[in-house]
Amino acid sequence: MIKKKILHILEIDISSDFIQKKLSVLNNLKYNELLNKFFQYKYSWSNTIKNSFKTYDVEIVVGNSHQLQSLWLKEFFSEKKNKFNKNLILEEQINFYKPEVVLFQNIKTFLDIHEFIKQKNIKSIVYDGVGHNLEFVAKNADIIFSCLNSSINYYQQFTNKCLYLPHGFDETINLESKNRDNLIFIGQVSNKDHFNRVIFLDSINNKFKIKLWLGKKPGFFRLLKNIIYNIFLKRNLFLCLKYLFSLNRLYKNNLGNLYGIDMYNELNKSLITINYHIDKVGDEAANMRIFESTGSGICLLTENKKNLKNLFDIDQEVVVFNNTDEAISKIDFFLKNRKSALEIGMKAKEKTLIAHKISDRWKELENFLINHNI
Repeated sequence: MIKKKILHILEIDISSDFIQKKLSVLNNLKYNELLNKFFQYKYSWSNTIKNSFKTYDVEIVVGNSHQLQSLWLKEFFSEKKNKFNKNLILEEQINFYKPEVVLFQNIKTFLDIHEFIKQKNIKSIVYDGVGHNLEFVAKNADIIFSCLNSSINYYQQFTNKCLYLPHGFDETINLESKNRDNLIFIGQVSNKDHFNRVIFLDSINNKFKIKLWLGKKPGFFRLLKNIIYNIFLKRNLFLCLKYLFSLNRLYKNNLGNLYGIDMYNELNKSLITINYHIDKVGDEAANMRIFESTGSGICLLTENKKNLKNLFDIDQEVVVFNNTDEAISKIDFFLKNRKSALEIGMKAKEKTLIAHKISDRWKELENFLINHNI
């Protein structure tokens, strides 16, 4: 039987400078060799959909990697381009691979090239992982999936072809256990929706020195945009000033960027990791870090979101807090009681490898596509 072809446009929330630096040492490789090397870094979903789907033939392109996309153009497209244009390259790749379905990991890319795939009668699968909740997507995408129940509730007003699908852990990542130490946070703080995260982390860092992997510091105009956005949300001037001072203090201790397999290695040798969701997701536990952390066997400290109990046993497999003071108290306890932290991390890993494997998530998505004749 001939399998339907899906083109997965993988787009990762990683600084382009970081990707370029990682791939620049491999600049003598051909496109497919470089792509396979890229998959080995385990960024975001990597090639897990391709490896999990059985009914569909999945091709992957990394839409926001300048190096990979430029190399693809050089090898597979004869016409020279004077200027890198992400969407035009994606259109050429769709022409080249001739998929029946395109899976969009970035909702903006769907908006940008929707008309192009519509003209070609290509079906679309769109992922909304941060609560964009766009009526246009609801009315024009063939399938929508999200890690947020709130988003699924929104899209179900328009269509029944939407699926709630939590993140999962890539079970092919199997690192040797190491002596665990330190309190760690890995994640961005530069986004406008990181306002509460910044203030929270600064409060924790004033009590305990966190190993902070925060990525690149935002520039003046990005900061100005963040402040204007949060003033619009009726946050007062005092709180905005507190945010700016907190951000500045955090970046004084910033260790830089950490992604993929490097991130897993760091989690694997740390004792406790802090997780704090972006502001706009509300009261749902939804981000990837929950599963990246628990799958790595580290003791996870995260907000007490209402649906977390459906994923893990609270204070047995993950540790939760309701406010900053409670977080400080629990960190203090587990730093002084290392054995308890190790036990929670071990139980979390066991649960994740049973109930939250990424391959099982993608099998659920694949069955959903089959049932809806995609």
